[in-house]
Amino acid sequence: MKMRLAGLVVALWLGPAWAAPDFQKEVDRYTRDLVTHPKAWQSLRGRSQAYLGLARPQLALADLNAALKLHPHHAQMLAERSQVHSKLGEHHLALADI
Repeated sequence: MKMRLAGLVVALWLGPAWAAPDFQKEVDRYTRDLVTHPKAWQSLRGRSQAYLGLARPQLALADLNAALKLHPHHAQMLAERSQVHSKLGEHHLALADI
């Protein structure tokens, strides 16, 4: 019980910075995975989300396009690509994915 309470106190003290994901580490991890598994659409999708966390929507879009070539009718990825197109101001392309 004391350990849990101590962990909670530390987490609250460190705040959001402690819990914030390290998007660059995620990009690096997915990139290493893609070297050994180039057709892993899940890794392309994951890396695209990490790129969005780094505010790099063009790279996210490239990964989503590549992932959708491998898994073309994945509804969630189409929705994610639509959101990226919208962020880039490409609203006609965003509507095409919905």
